[in-house]
Amino acid sequence: VKTEKFIEQTYTVTELQNAMIEAVNSIDNWSLAEPLLNKIEEHYNRVKHFDENSQNLLYEVKLLLAFKEKNLTKLSLISIPKSEYHSIENNQLKENRKAYIIALHYLYTENKYSEAISKLESLHSTEEENLDYAFHLLRAKTLKAISEKGNLPFDALDNWKEFVSRLSENSLKSLSTIEEAIEHNNLHYHISNDNFSQFENSISKLTNRFLYDEEVLSKVFEYYLKHGMEELALSYLKGAEKYFEESGKDFPSELKTAIAGGEKTDTIKVKASLDRKST
Repeated sequence: VKTEKFIEQTYTVTELQNAMIEAVNSIDNWSLAEPLLNKIEEHYNRVKHFDENSQNLLYEVKLLLAFKEKNLTKLSLISIPKSEYHSIENNQLKENRKAYIIALHYLYTENKYSEAISKLESLHSTEEENLDYAFHLLRAKTLKAISEKGNLPFDALDNWKEFVSRLSENSLKSLSTIEEAIEHNNLHYHISNDNFSQFENSISKLTNRFLYDEEVLSKVFEYYLKHGMEELALSYLKGAEKYFEESGKDFPSELKTAIAGGEKTDTIKVKASLDRKST
């Protein structure tokens, strides 16, 4: 993508903003958002008309870029756009947004689960109906337990379910935007409880990005084996290998060996220990 050429041939800020939003939200092309952001910011500084909506948009994009760059220093230095014409509460929400992105950095980039839990608990106490805070608090507690090879925090799962039961109709609509992330996280609990019907239900709702995520890859494979489903286990691994290849990622060598062995014998046995990688 020739970003510079696109910028030169674009005549409205709205077009640049739309392209920037699309870029920063993409999985592979998010870095293209930065030159667009710089051009938009340059424009507003030149015309000396920086309305609040535009300030908030650029603030959000800066936060997401720093997060995706895995740059905590850059993230911490981002200025919070405050307005004297709006309430203290409104400005606090912007501060909370930055704190939330920092919590996600601790959670997914540095794997500092205790730090993430502390920040998310604090945020959740100030905005009790915030869906993102509540879900990622569950995620942080889940991943902490997994990293420590301890029992899963079923009390945290119960708190999440209770939270969802109290959501308003509008908030329930927003729940659909993170449905895959929820079902992906649920896999850990279904496997731990040996609830195969719920496991299958969650699996059926996942696209390849979540279905073949390294966090669950070996666990799903081994769970199929536990239930005597060797052919399904092998099919799952082959699907994962193809997805990794198409995504330009290295497929875990332990599981490559399992595929090779599974194609030659009727029995597949593997114990793969995979470190979680953020996507």
